[in-house]
Amino acid sequence: MLCFLCKRQFNTLKILIQHFKRVHDLGSSSLFTCCECERTYQYLDRFKKHVNQKHIRNAIKLVDSESTSSTTNPTSPSPPKTPTPKPPEPLLTTPTEPIPSPPPPSQYPVDFKFENIKNGLTQSLLLFILELHNKSNFSRKDISYVQNAMTKHVVTAFVQLFKELHSYLKRSNNTELCEEILGIISALRNPFESYNSEHLLHRLLKYNDYVGDIKHYTLCNEVVAIHRQGGLTYDEKKLSGVLMPLQFQFRKFFERGNLLRNMQDYMNRLKTCTKMKNFIQGKLWAEKTKLYPNKILIPYFVYIDDFEINNPLGSRAGLHSVCNVYYSFPCHPIENSKSENVFLAASLKCKDIKSLGNDVCFKHLINELKLLEETGILIEVEGKSEEVHFVIALVTGDNLGLNSFLNFNKSFSSTSFCRLCKTNKIECHKQVIENSASMRTIENYEDDLDLNNPALTGIRSECILNEIPSFHVVSNYYADVMHDVFEGICHYNFCHALLYFIQQMKYFDISTFNLRKTHFEYGPTEIENIHNAVIELKHIQKMKLKMSARQMMTFTLYFLIMMEDLVPNDDPVWNFLVNFVEIVDILLCFEIDDTTINLLEHKIKKHNSDFVILFNDTLKPKFHNLVHYPTIIRQSGPLRNFWCFKYESFHRQFKIYSNCITSRRNICLSLCKKYEYRFAYNISKSDNNTLFTVNNLHQTECNYATLIRNKLNINMDCLKFFDEMIYKGVRYSCKGYFVSTFENDIAFYVILKIIVINNESVRLFCQKLRDVEFKEHFIGYLVDTTNLGSISILSMNDIVGPPITVIKSPRGQTILRPKEFFRSI
Repeated sequence: MLCFLCKRQFNTLKILIQHFKRVHDLGSSSLFTCCECERTYQYLDRFKKHVNQKHIRNAIKLVDSESTSSTTNPTSPSPPKTPTPKPPEPLLTTPTEPIPSPPPPSQYPVDFKFENIKNGLTQSLLLFILELHNKSNFSRKDISYVQNAMTKHVVTAFVQLFKELHSYLKRSNNTELCEEILGIISALRNPFESYNSEHLLHRLLKYNDYVGDIKHYTLCNEVVAIHRQGGLTYDEKKLSGVLMPLQFQFRKFFERGNLLRNMQDYMNRLKTCTKMKNFIQGKLWAEKTKLYPNKILIPYFVYIDDFEINNPLGSRAGLHSVCNVYYSFPCHPIENSKSENVFLAASLKCKDIKSLGNDVCFKHLINELKLLEETGILIEVEGKSEEVHFVIALVTGDNLGLNSFLNFNKSFSSTSFCRLCKTNKIECHKQVIENSASMRTIENYEDDLDLNNPALTGIRSECILNEIPSFHVVSNYYADVMHDVFEGICHYNFCHALLYFIQQMKYFDISTFNLRKTHFEYGPTEIENIHNAVIELKHIQKMKLKMSARQMMTFTLYFLIMMEDLVPNDDPVWNFLVNFVEIVDILLCFEIDDTTINLLEHKIKKHNSDFVILFNDTLKPKFHNLVHYPTIIRQSGPLRNFWCFKYESFHRQFKIYSNCITSRRNICLSLCKKYEYRFAYNISKSDNNTLFTVNNLHQTECNYATLIRNKLNINMDCLKFFDEMIYKGVRYSCKGYFVSTFENDIAFYVILKIIVINNESVRLFCQKLRDVEFKEHFIGYLVDTTNLGSISILSMNDIVGPPITVIKSPRGQTILRPKEFFRSI
């Protein structure tokens, strides 16, 4: 029997049908052609019936008749024998190693199943393609090119290898095994056949429940004059926005692993904490939960910001600026600052928002957010469905973007510019403490809307977000440390102080300052966040040090140590900076209590009053935001939990991808499709949301293994020792890294070994530093790294703040500088 596709000969119909299914991937409803009579059949059953009736039975009758004739006529000559063909010699031969005879068919493994291999190959190729799409600098066209190149140069070699293997195994006369090998060869000929187009890839991903349906909605249609083929004509122009499938994304994220249960357990543990470390411990979340009693509620942050995808200095700058809306979950039990835990919600063009307004552009997004809150979605947890409601915790962004989105005045020189209070700008120029009587409320917000006077009230129109039951713009207690402090207040404070030190008091000159800044030992954890460019006096006079927010954060933490020997202790401007740096330390705390919040309120009052007195200058709008910080912390938790650093870094993947493609038509849709594949890749990966990761290259022996085993009372086989690990995205190392604990006072420990117990939990084998001395003059601790005390095994829960390293002052002193506020009050 011949195969109508490859013209191979088979002994039985059963083997031919197996050949159709495994090699050519034909189904029961495929087209089949009979090579004997050239008839075509739509279904496999009809083809089998035809072969059985017309060919197999006829062949049996013919054989019977021939045997009868040979019996009645024994003297008839027998047909000539066909010579047995020699078996083909194998192609894989070497001069020195003869190929052994193949084993008999009974020795081949019976569990060799082509379907398992094919399914595994398909899954591996899908993950490979998704991993390529996860790279920001790969366009979809580039990935198609990689697929074709791999098929041409790599896969072809493997196909040839299997062909030679098939030729070698054919001598065993094991037809079934040869068929399996032929099936593998057929599958390898074009392994990317199912992914050759975006349509096929999307269909396969949707079948595997990796992607949902992106909503590309129309904002408006208008007839405009356009240039076409050198001439001017009129045609319809469609303005559109893109909304990601939020219900699908929320469901898939929380069904991954056991995330929902882990998050609920984490939220329950937070309720018993004495210090505030998360949004849900604030007063604002307590008010929101009253709307939905006895419901499973999960908070999430919404972030909105625009960014430039073209060259910002080019002629097309601003033409294709994109406004993206992101979201993240503040109660993620592992680490919510990881980029894969920030998600894209919607994308629009900035010029469309400016021309059409927020209500038209964001109404589809708001309707989806209302549905997530009011109706909720069903999430599969441990074999049963749970109804979960998602509530907006805060709407975040930079000051301009947030004022625009919430329909407040976009000009910060207007009479009333603050989102939280009604204080006019004249009072803000000298305000040092929050005025509770001027805070915005729902009642006075509605009264201001009735006045319809944005210049006086600061409100342009009612915000569409107020349609969401749990949200109102006046209770959006949010401030961004990144933009307010590190891109605003720091520049004013340090520029005024440097002018005072250099020009008025002449403690040092500009060259000495640049020399100290350039040659300062920042340590390995901050070496990537320093500013090496020379700062000129004209930059200082313009109140701009030309640093990024992250560089300014490093500069703020280390400036006092950098210049501590050149300025006397009693200098008022120096003490002003000491007070300001302590404010920054409090704002950088991962957890905070009421006493520290009260101290922060006092320090902010002193800071604002000293600024006006010392520098004879008015307070800028970002200084006014500072007076609201204590209230915001009480309502929403530590400010670093919702600063803009992680969201701003999320822009980078879209900027990189935009530079890899030349088309700007439907750029928002292109960016969303790229993110769709990135989301699918993250979902397809195994659940890697572990607390820590270690590399076997860093595994070492430990001289204190017996001591550690006895201390932990555990079997030695359960212990592994490492010199380095990543814990919640932060690097810990035994190469000069220190950690701190705080009870009544701070204590520093040098890390000697990292202990991993049963590959599940981590301890740090440390030695305590003795005779640590705090210096108020530069807010640092003088230490002697050779003066070591007792040995301890610390749990990661005992450690406060990130690890730190030793730095050297200009006078050669050894100093440890924590990045949070740790002082006995």
